Amino acid sequence: MARRLKLSRELRKGARSPRLRYLLLTTGAAFLAERLAHTAITQGWRFASGKEPPRNPERPEVSWVTALGWTAATALVVGLAGLSARRGAAVGWKRVTGRRIPA
Repeated sequence: MARRLKLSRELRKGARSPRLRYLLLTTGAAFLAERLAHTAITQGWRFASGKEPPRNPERPEVSWVTALGWTAATALVVGLAGLSARRGAAVGWKRVTGRRIPA
């Protein structure tokens, strides 16, 4: 019981750390943005091609054009969404706290 209480205190103390809060903020923002971007690119693919996007572009029955197109589109959109979310979270952190982002 005492060990659990000590661990609980350590976790609460760590949660007050600006660095940990910043990491949680940026990770959460990036995760949410990337999930939304993946959903958007999937819907866009369906609309543009009239077909389902490849579930696994590595499979031999998926053509090279389809595999490369899906991979490039997904990487670009999801990567940009994650970067934008992390940078936005960093700007928000500085605006709300008035301090630089923790190193």
